[in-house]
Parts: sequence; C-alpha cells; structure tokens
Amino acid sequence: MHRIFSVQINRVMLPALLVVTTIVIAQLPLRLWLPALLLSWTLLALAWVDIRMQLLPDLLTLPLLWGGLLASSIGALPDLTSEQAVYGAAAGYSTLWLLSGGYRLLRGKEGLGLGDAKLLAALGAWTGPERLPWIVLLATLITAAALLVAWLLFRYPLNVPIPFGPALAFAGWTLFLWFYG
Repeated sequence: MHRIFSVQINRVMLPALLVVTTIVIAQLPLRLWLPALLLSWTLLALAWVDIRMQLLPDLLTLPLLWGGLLASSIGALPDLTSEQAVYGAAAGYSTLWLLSGGYRLLRGKEGLGLGDAKLLAALGAWTGPERLPWIVLLATLITAAALLVAWLLFRYPLNVPIPFGPALAFAGWTLFLWFYG
C-alpha cells in the first residue's frame, strides 16, 4: 500500500522528538509545563499511530479531550475558561462530524474518520473555539502541501487516503504554543 508518510519513527527518532518537544515547552511559563507536556506527548503518540495505522484510537483521543476539559476547569490553562473548553470541544467534534457526514452523503463512502473529529474536539478543549478555524486551516495546508510534494516527487496517487491526524496534531500543538507562549 502506498503511504505518503512512510517515515520510520524508530528508537532514535522518537526520543529525539520527545526531547525537542520538551525543550520547546521549557520556554513556556512554569505553570504550563505539565499540561503542555501531556498534550505534546499525547499528540506525538496520536500522530505516530495515525501515520502507521491510519487510526486515531479512542484510548488516546478521549483522555486528551478530558484532560483539556479538566485542565481548563482547574485553571491550569490561563485565559481559557471551562465554558470555552466545552464549546471548543463541541465545535471541534461537530464540525468534522458534519463534514464527514456530508462527504458520505455526496460520495457514498467515508472521507474522514471520526477519530479526526475526536482529535479536533480535544484540541478545542485545550485551545478554545476561537482557534479551531486556524487549526483546521493550518492542518489542511500542511496536508495539501505534503500531498503535492509526494505527488510531484514520487507520483503518489491522489485518490489514496492519507492520514489527517498528524497535521491536526501539529497544527493544534503549534496554536497551543502560540496562544500560551
């Protein structure tokens, strides 16, 4: 099967990515370190699983969602109320759920998994509803650019599904860092 993201995350790359995320997070205020590390490492795991299996497991997405809701409710995420986190989660899930349903009605097949919707819901819980359009825009641009490069360089077929979760994870992480950094 053709894969656009055939990068092997091996014993060297995964620890390196964990170290890089930790160094980046060390630039945040101290009170944000624990939530930011939990978010970052979970997003990294989700991206890795989605690249390898084209699956975003509930075992990771749902605790990430609840973690964002909990972090906002105890004040661990400054400038984000628990109400904003709930609205962000609801808006994130419902947006991709509606897009997925619309695509299924028009094309008669799945175009977007609900794991992506759950991941966007979790990102909405961590960042609020105001940042969701930017997360989706950035993730879409990343995915389109990756697909274009893969098509130009490797003649990757444009009708083969590619995982959207890694781009969502990177976009959400970037917006989280921008918002709190």
